Amino acid sequence: MKKTIFILLISVILASCDTDSFLDVKPTGSLIPETVADFDKLLEDPSNQYYAFYNCYYMDPEVELGPQGDDRLWQIKWKRQYEWAEHHYNEEDNDPSWNSAYQYMYIQNMILDEIDDAPLGTASEADRSRVKGEALAMRAISLYLLVNEYATHYNASNLEAPGVPMPLVIDLQAQLPRSTVGEVYTQIEADLEAAIPLIKDTRPGINMKAKFRPGYASILGLKALIALRKADFANAATYADQALAKYDFLYDKTTWEHKYAGDPWGGIAGQEGIEQLGVTSNKEALWGKLSAITESDPGIYWNQELEMLFDQANDMRYALYSSKNNSFGQDISPYTSYAGFKEYKNGGVSVPMLILCSAEAKARSGNGAGAIAMLNVLGPKRIVGYTPISHVDNASTLRLVLEERRKELCYSIINFMDLKRYHSYGETVPTYTRTIQGQVHTLAPGSDKYNVPIPRNVVNFNPNLDL
Repeated sequence: MKKTIFILLISVILASCDTDSFLDVKPTGSLIPETVADFDKLLEDPSNQYYAFYNCYYMDPEVELGPQGDDRLWQIKWKRQYEWAEHHYNEEDNDPSWNSAYQYMYIQNMILDEIDDAPLGTASEADRSRVKGEALAMRAISLYLLVNEYATHYNASNLEAPGVPMPLVIDLQAQLPRSTVGEVYTQIEADLEAAIPLIKDTRPGINMKAKFRPGYASILGLKALIALRKADFANAATYADQALAKYDFLYDKTTWEHKYAGDPWGGIAGQEGIEQLGVTSNKEALWGKLSAITESDPGIYWNQELEMLFDQANDMRYALYSSKNNSFGQDISPYTSYAGFKEYKNGGVSVPMLILCSAEAKARSGNGAGAIAMLNVLGPKRIVGYTPISHVDNASTLRLVLEERRKELCYSIINFMDLKRYHSYGETVPTYTRTIQGQVHTLAPGSDKYNVPIPRNVVNFNPNLDL
């Protein structure tokens, strides 16, 4: 009874969780999870795919709403995100990105606390090791997504910058302050290192059945992305290449067609599995975390600078998802709608991310030829009649790689995160402005507006977060 009450209490206290997204810690009806097999089932819950950078979609400067601006956004949080406002949520509102990450960490911490002594149930000792490793790795990706959404970017010269709370044990009374960005990254990397020997042999590649659960290749991929964020380019390239050696599937989008001829809004023929919630069905994913589902209405317009980077006739990333009509069939010329609302966006780890991570890390390390070789892997799968490119000089190769990132990862929120990253490298990032109802809103390089504000109802509950 005490344990039942404990679980019920934590479900209430975990930052005003909404009942639709909370992970039920009693997955078998009224039973309390106690065995290794029970813990395995907890990690099988498909809600583990939510949320990656959930609040950042309308913050991305490349998201454009046209002359009507945020009048087309019917949720107040979207309007505030589009305006880069100081707060996104009202005091009584929940932030699903924040809540879900800490819900997952509660589950992960519970498993890590109990699994060593848990009876096997229907599981094996190999399962015990694998589930423990998965819990460590899944806690790592939870922290990784949180610290990059709600805190300033990792910078070796400012590791003391406020990060996010970092619960590593279950404590109902704790009101944790924000750990520093440096401390959070140290814990992420420690969890991943501890997970590797537990997963490496039992799941050496990826989890094909449930891609929100990691395999060894998934962990290597996350280590590559972390190294890139830390400007550790040698390790970023090494880990990315190691992960790709284990899993490197790419869709050939040059063969794709609209489900309904001439209607970009209808989706892609035969690719329903990658639409909307297709975390597991998307074959390019090594570790699936749902990042963004663009809305059919209000929809967005192609950013004109980004649009000009594409070979618009032959690059299927543009041709498949562009329309001069909005989702209601209304002509919006001279603008172009981005009609990719049925394409699932992955904020976790994917093959295209790792190809581009490897390419960028190599370009920044002086291996321009290696960087171009990676682009020549991706290009034929995206552009009809692709002509292989060659390395000319380091500056032009890096420019090509960064442009390719913008095109391949557009409207996934990853490019928005890249702006924080480039600024931390000391590179020039533009100042962005949006004029809405006569008021100018500005996003300056390095601004705190790049960081999603911690929701006010959470700060009210825990004043130690009010920094």
